[in-house]
Amino acid sequence: MLVKAMNLAITTGQRRGDILKMKFSDVKDGFLQVIQSKVRDKDRPDAEARASKVRIPLGLHVAALNLTLGSAIANCRDNIISKAMIHHIRHQGRAKPGARIRDKTIEQLFRDARSAAGIAGPNAPTFHEIRSLAARLLEAQGVDVKALLGHKSEQMAALYQDVRGAEGQTIHI
Repeated sequence: MLVKAMNLAITTGQRRGDILKMKFSDVKDGFLQVIQSKVRDKDRPDAEARASKVRIPLGLHVAALNLTLGSAIANCRDNIISKAMIHHIRHQGRAKPGARIRDKTIEQLFRDARSAAGIAGPNAPTFHEIRSLAARLLEAQGVDVKALLGHKSEQMAALYQDVRGAEGQTIHI
């Protein structure tokens, strides 16, 4: 399930929580429709969390991995009946097969994989950094990363490209 989540992250550039909320029914007319959850602005703690909608074409291709969004979604299908793309495949604690994975679970799986790879220390990457990697890879291919990530300003989009509407926006490839 970690690989499936990472593949969705690298092909969509979406936040961990948005990836874990993705359902197979979100695929319509050749697009993955994502309602992006946004966190509160740290400079404005009284501001409400915002959401925006994007439509990402299933043909979006990450050349560095030779992976399309459509194939990443297809790889999420398995023998378990589930609405969620990223779901449990066996009983785990109280979770039943098919249940959506929680944020903490995917972070722990990522930490375990990172540790197994011998990557440690205060600057060890988190799952969220896949979003930044996706932004850099897709921006190099000419994808509108600002729209894909759901950023309103060039300044915020630039942070993700650094080495470290009702219908929503359609991502053009």
